[in-house]
Amino acid sequence: MNVFNSSQLFVIISCLLLSLGFGVIWLSYSQSKLKHKYNDLLEQVSSISTDMSGLCLAAVQVDARLAENTNQLNEVAERIDNYAGDDIVSSAYQSVIDKVQEGFSEQDIIKECGLSREEAALLIKLHG
Repeated sequence: MNVFNSSQLFVIISCLLLSLGFGVIWLSYSQSKLKHKYNDLLEQVSSISTDMSGLCLAAVQVDARLAENTNQLNEVAERIDNYAGDDIVSSAYQSVIDKVQEGFSEQDIIKECGLSREEAALLIKLHG
């Protein structure tokens, strides 16, 4: 009781082998495409890695420059604070200016503060 005769069996086996052959060819082609994409991605990752290394190096250099600038700004701020404390001339004249604003006369300022007539007159004109 043979269901298929030999020619039908040959056709079926040939079709199976042919479809298996096409399957192998299709798989080989797909593998080739995947390999190509994989190599492209490796190149991109390598390029990105190089870019990241450059960016990290630049960030370190910027950080060093910022630290240096911060130190310089701190030094300048300290100098400014020191100048504000060393303003002896303005503090010496401030007491005279206060007396002028209180209504002291030119003669009183000359006697009490030891200023010349011209200095006393100028301070009275400016602050009186």
